[in-house]
Amino acid sequence: MGEALRVNTVLQTLYLWGNDLGEVGGKAVGEALRVNTVLQNLYLGSNGLGEVGGKAVGKALRVNTVLKTLYLSGNRLGEVGRKAVSGAHSVNTVLKILTMDDQEEDSGEDSD
Repeated sequence: MGEALRVNTVLQTLYLWGNDLGEVGGKAVGEALRVNTVLQNLYLGSNGLGEVGGKAVGKALRVNTVLKTLYLSGNRLGEVGRKAVSGAHSVNTVLKILTMDDQEEDSGEDSD
């Protein structure tokens, strides 16, 4: 799945809610998001990404310039994972809607 996201040139919305990706899958998604240039909406809730997945996604958000919506609720990101994602969100100017652990962070701006 991570490889498919890396080479994706068309898919703009991906709904992977509840697929039990785990930390390994979370890391793969994070690595793919670093280079993906088209995916705008990603729904990853309830996948058990854990802290490893949270850190990987956080790193990706620091360089990703297209993702506008990211749902991460129910992933047991832990404090480290949450901080990685929140810190990246504070510097990412494109991501407009971020949801983690049933707490939504919204920049207040409408997305295109």
